[in-house]
Amino acid sequence: MPPRRIKKDPKADWPFDADGQQVHPRSERGLLLKGLLKPLPKKGEVPDCLLVEPFTEEVVPANAAAVLAHLPSAGSDAAYCYAKPPGDADVYKLHGADNRAPEALPTLTVEHDPDDLAKVKAAIDGDGEPPLYYNPATGFEFEWVVPPPGFYSVKEGWSSSKTKAECVAMA
Repeated sequence: MPPRRIKKDPKADWPFDADGQQVHPRSERGLLLKGLLKPLPKKGEVPDCLLVEPFTEEVVPANAAAVLAHLPSAGSDAAYCYAKPPGDADVYKLHGADNRAPEALPTLTVEHDPDDLAKVKAAIDGDGEPPLYYNPATGFEFEWVVPPPGFYSVKEGWSSSKTKAECVAMA
């Protein structure tokens, strides 16, 4: 005659809740009781994972696009360029409002020789490189469209307008 098997109670290792009832270990309440799951925040509460202090390490611009992105506003009658436009190019403000578009705002306009179009576009748009930043503490260079608050501080001498050649010389 084979030995008799003693059947184990399948609910013996199930956790008990505050009311003394056993809870299935893989249910949400069971995972909460075992500490494997954190409770969801109540309505109106901010979860701990979203309470992050702003990063305060200093980063500095690594290219001309980052420098221009953080220069103080020059006012409505001015614009920052990556380089000086060609010598014979005239930059002025064009008022294009008329009866069809009375709300049109004045725009900056450049009058230049047709052969200088590439030079004028390069002076205004640069080489199309995105703003790059450098973290001196880690040595990493990275790209942000808009740095998070508290992350960016202007290096001494970077708050005045400069040409691209001057920016490359400073970096």
